[in-house]
Amino acid sequence: MAITIIIPYYNREKFLQRTLDSVAKQTLRPNELILVDNGSTDNSFEVCKSFAEKYNDSNFNIKLIKELRKGACAARNKGAEYATQDYIYFFDSDDIMSPDFCEEINNYISNNTKYDLIAFRTNIVLPNGKKYKRKSYFTTSVEDQIILSTLSTQSCIFEKKFFEKIGKWDESLPCWNDWELGVRILLCRPKLAFVGDKARVTTIFSKESLTGSDFGSKLGVWEQ
Repeated sequence: MAITIIIPYYNREKFLQRTLDSVAKQTLRPNELILVDNGSTDNSFEVCKSFAEKYNDSNFNIKLIKELRKGACAARNKGAEYATQDYIYFFDSDDIMSPDFCEEINNYISNNTKYDLIAFRTNIVLPNGKKYKRKSYFTTSVEDQIILSTLSTQSCIFEKKFFEKIGKWDESLPCWNDWELGVRILLCRPKLAFVGDKARVTTIFSKESLTGSDFGSKLGVWEQ
């Protein structure tokens, strides 16, 4: 399938195996998986290396690369430079995807007109274990993105040329970088497809997550 999955990580050895297993268990694996080490000091790289040694083959190409510049945005952009497929999907190192995710998205791409962006729903798991489906209104309205941050990192797949056209991730932002990217996306008036029948990935929040365990924990950073 013509999708590259890009997973940046920094000190995620406790979560990486769960995330990688969800990729390995896909009913149709992606052609390419790029794992970007962002300067980890734990055993995260070893986890990825073992995974690559076990699963890497001609139909499931796994690339291990490093980006020493700090920040998820720098790591994502580095991964995109190595992507060779027509579509790219940025995934976080502590989340999981449903087993049929890649196959269903691939079928959608194969059976429809070419899109700049394909968006879908996600599930949320909070640190206290509470689960819910994220409320999303996928439209080409910039206002919807400003209010709801509909185009979150895990909820959309990019046509690679379109991603390069909009200017990639802003590496100067300490957080809410997908919110800002979503605004730029919609200002470019993309051809947007919304596959909204069900949630296809699960975002798991924890104290170690980039977003943090709650909104108040990063007051001052959000405003910046």
